[in-house]
Amino acid sequence: MEAYRRDCRASSFTHNNLYFALLSIDGRLRIWDVLSGKILQEFSSASTVESSCTCLCWTRNRDPKEKKKKDSKAKRKKLEEINNHDVPEYPSLVVGTKNGTLFIYNPNIGEISTVFKEHHTDQVNCVSYFEGADLSYTCSDDGFIMEWSNRSGKATSKWKAGKLPIHIVCVDPKGEVLLSASNSIKLWSINTKELLMEFNGHSSSVSLLQFSAFCSVQNDPVISSDGYYFLSGSTNDRVVNAWHINCSKPNKEAIASYRLSDFPIFLDTMVVEDDDQPLKVCVGCQDGRIHFFENALNGKAIRPIEAKKTLDLIHKEGGNKSCSTPVALLNGGFEYSTEFSLRIVFGGTVNPSFQNYIYSSLEDCSKVIVDFSKNILLKQRKKAEENVIDYPVTNKSTKYLGQLHVNLKKKTDIVIDVNGNEEDRQKTDTEQDMRSMEERMKNVTPDIHYDKSNIPSAGSFSQMLIQAIHSSDEVLLNEILFKTFPDTVLRNTIRRVPVKLIGPLIINIVDKLQQNPNRSKILVSWLRVIMGVHLTHVMTNESISTALATLYNLLKVQQEVHPLLLNIQGKIDLLISHAVNKRSLVEEIEDVNDNPIVFNDDSDDEAETLVDKLLESDPEGDAGESVQNEDEESSDNNDSGSEDSDENGSESDQY
Repeated sequence: MEAYRRDCRASSFTHNNLYFALLSIDGRLRIWDVLSGKILQEFSSASTVESSCTCLCWTRNRDPKEKKKKDSKAKRKKLEEINNHDVPEYPSLVVGTKNGTLFIYNPNIGEISTVFKEHHTDQVNCVSYFEGADLSYTCSDDGFIMEWSNRSGKATSKWKAGKLPIHIVCVDPKGEVLLSASNSIKLWSINTKELLMEFNGHSSSVSLLQFSAFCSVQNDPVISSDGYYFLSGSTNDRVVNAWHINCSKPNKEAIASYRLSDFPIFLDTMVVEDDDQPLKVCVGCQDGRIHFFENALNGKAIRPIEAKKTLDLIHKEGGNKSCSTPVALLNGGFEYSTEFSLRIVFGGTVNPSFQNYIYSSLEDCSKVIVDFSKNILLKQRKKAEENVIDYPVTNKSTKYLGQLHVNLKKKTDIVIDVNGNEEDRQKTDTEQDMRSMEERMKNVTPDIHYDKSNIPSAGSFSQMLIQAIHSSDEVLLNEILFKTFPDTVLRNTIRRVPVKLIGPLIINIVDKLQQNPNRSKILVSWLRVIMGVHLTHVMTNESISTALATLYNLLKVQQEVHPLLLNIQGKIDLLISHAVNKRSLVEEIEDVNDNPIVFNDDSDDEAETLVDKLLESDPEGDAGESVQNEDEESSDNNDSGSEDSDENGSESDQY
């Protein structure tokens, strides 16, 4: 449901900013007093028409407190009591539903006063009210725009605005033209139902549209609304664009862009005539920051406009300053009574908080710590080590002189005396006296034992998860999703979650993945278990298709980047392996050049003495030649026969 997605179309302030209406995820319509923060009315019904509300808008009609038709005596008596008391009169509410119907809710009697006969064929996404003619304009997923008369309770006109679903509509201050937006923004003539201009500049579906009271003077206006400015915001763009209406010289591009820190939640404008920069813009983002812009739209801005002031709302978890989470913003806007101020609604849809900040008292970057009232249905788990105070175990028979330690009784210190006899007490005291020093030291610092029965089971996690989804508590939801649990605990938890909450859970997980893809290591395990347990429901439910399409696009982008990363990893591995191989080859070459073993053989003494004598007799080297000749001759002698040896011997004698 749109209310669960923190869409400002499911909440609205009255024109005097005294009352605030909000549609919660459980299908209830609640009305609060902005000044006191107290809930005034709560409306719910078993009817499908009334329980599946998707959007609302305050009118300025004050319906009578009594109905025309006859009521029962008890009901008439109740109305008389209400009329006798000084009860404020509320304007009526126009509410759109999921099945395409439209009805008017009268807070003065707490019931539906009018149900329109005609209806859309699909869910109503937005309601816009024009006070001048008491008309309401609605858009739907069927691609049609319808005009309704609140007085007659009938549809006065209907026209096709496109093939895609129309997400939001907005009427200009004069009631002459109408803006409709899906992925692009179209300007329609209300009288002729003619398309006047079309604006393109957002990458996703447009969720915010608002006309500004700031208007420039045109020389030859085609329509009376020429010269007006309007602002638009998208669901997945961190920017708000400003556009100029000029049918004589149509400009399809944005004339200015306001830079944001996150996706926008709500948008509001105000014009201060006696200021150099008359246009004031306020934008609330999903990260809990509210940006304020000031400028004069007198031409096209070259660069995106930066925020002049920023208000950052932070929630400290459990008083821990180091652990902080952004505040979930619901709606907000400007207010000017005696001072220029800002009204903000934040927190959960069940029990939101209201705050008013004076604009002049804010710094350029202000941080405000917000403290929510604790939910009585949940108890914070605290670690035993943080709250354990160790006191020395004292002996009952010991007497102390001076200051005595106050000993708080613990489970380990309790001694149950059944009979109440003094002998039993003395027996326990003597047993403590007979203990060794090691046992006494163990008693001084007792071990903390955790009982397995106190560990939360999958059932408790499922209850916490169900409550977090119902109350749209981001803090509790993050605490559950971003913790690692075994697969068995995840599977049992998902099995205990009702089937109707699987869709919002998947949408939440996909949104968190889209905000920070680094969370995929933890969140993908949840998606895997959900697909395994509720696969048939996921395949047959049309509301989950958008979230799955977003998840598919995210995975597609990761799939396109993954081969490039693998190529880089392969090249790096190749270079590293080449360097390692080259280094090992150099080490092997050095090992081969070195002599692993050096063997010194013993020399012959006779050969050494002979060589020494020859060197002394013939230092120029003749002795070496003679020795060599003798060796050659001796080898020849050994090879020849007995007869040749005699002849060679005689020749050697002659020589």
